[in-house]
Amino acid sequence: MKAKSIYISLLAIAVYIAEARSQDASMDTTKAVNDSSIILNAVKHQQAQVVYNKGVEKVDQKEIDSALTFFNEAITLDSAFAKPYFSRGVIFFEQNKFNEAVVNYTLSLKYDQFNAESFFARARAYENIGEVDSALKDYDASLSYNNINAKANYYKGCILFQKGKFQEALKSFDQSIAQARNFANAYNDRGSTKRKLEDYKGAVDDYKLAVKYAPDMYIAYNNMGSAYKLDDKYSNAIEAYTKAIEIKADYALAFNNRGSVKHLQKQYQEAIKDFSEAISINKSYAYAYNNRGSAYFELYKYDEAEQDFNKAIALNSAYGHAYLNRGILREMQRNDSGACADWRKAYDLGVEEGGRYIQKQCK
Repeated sequence: MKAKSIYISLLAIAVYIAEARSQDASMDTTKAVNDSSIILNAVKHQQAQVVYNKGVEKVDQKEIDSALTFFNEAITLDSAFAKPYFSRGVIFFEQNKFNEAVVNYTLSLKYDQFNAESFFARARAYENIGEVDSALKDYDASLSYNNINAKANYYKGCILFQKGKFQEALKSFDQSIAQARNFANAYNDRGSTKRKLEDYKGAVDDYKLAVKYAPDMYIAYNNMGSAYKLDDKYSNAIEAYTKAIEIKADYALAFNNRGSVKHLQKQYQEAIKDFSEAISINKSYAYAYNNRGSAYFELYKYDEAEQDFNKAIALNSAYGHAYLNRGILREMQRNDSGACADWRKAYDLGVEEGGRYIQKQCK
């Protein structure tokens, strides 16, 4: 009823202005019409706002189809109204319709071009369709209008990390953490960035902060174990991997990683147990098969080793290290031609050690 009364009152004003101007011969009739048009547009926008609000209520009530209907109606009433485009984008994003989300966020920005939230939302959608360069530009745009945005800095850092720009990623994670001191994911990913930069102590410190703020973050414990491993602190690494497994009992990666440390400690039987557990969780885990094959090899169990190397290659025909290891096994079995074929394949797949074996052993 309130919306209707607003509409009537504004329309009455528009009619009054038009009539007043038409009765005064000295007034510009075109200007009268323009004034009326402005008022009528205001009426339409007011109506669109009322309809949009109904759509927001439907979102709160989890009635998404009804919400979309109201947002569409709001846009029909006022095609330059940014909010319903943005809200449609949010719905499409939640439905994994990322291209549609991008279209709607773009329309929202057409009518509200300095909106940091819209740039941020479109960046997230771009990431989900693999357009990371466009996402990076939008994160920068979002930050230019609102530089206190921990999530924008965080996701920007993640893209830079993926691009191998670790120093730039580190700066973004630093900014994210400065804006949100309890941001566990930012600590975790900053730790991984430091690990790439061979700052293993700094990495461990960040992983510890990640689990301080998110005690069940098993991935941070796994990453901590990897940093300890790279720093040759094997006991600490095993402790961290074990903690990850305690939190997530079916964490195949942590079993595999813990097994690899036990392998380095020459605890081959214990390593095999961990690799086998990883395989029981994920029967397509090529790396675990290769690693278990290496442990069997050290125990002179060549048949079991060969079976595992073969399985690793069957699962991943581009797994260079599995070819390298099978080549070493074949050399021990006096299968020189097979060994050289495997080393050549490993070298072709980018494993430089395969080339050294070829030079020494193959004619």
